[in-house]
Amino acid sequence: KRIFLPGDENPKVAGQCVIYLRYVTGVDYSGNASEWKSEINSDSPTKYSIAVLSVGRWGHIGLVIDEDYSDGKVTIRSRNWEGLWVISDNEFDIGDERILGYIKWW
Repeated sequence: KRIFLPGDENPKVAGQCVIYLRYVTGVDYSGNASEWKSEINSDSPTKYSIAVLSVGRWGHIGLVIDEDYSDGKVTIRSRNWEGLWVISDNEFDIGDERILGYIKWW
């Protein structure tokens, strides 16, 4: 299911994770996902923090919707992990090397 959000009118970022995170959090950091790593301020996930991942050329960001320290997992909701425009929830090990850190934005 394609979900159109404010900011998707720009063809360079349409359907991407950054537009989704800006929409759900109101955070307006600039640049592609890999540039958000300069905003990392935590090594541990908390609900609704932004996870910054090192994947692909431009990186990836998503919203932590659940963290369970008892089983060492974190669930991250993002757009474009499973395909352009697609919003999905994906579970990662908290120690996954692709997770660079978290942004507590509130």
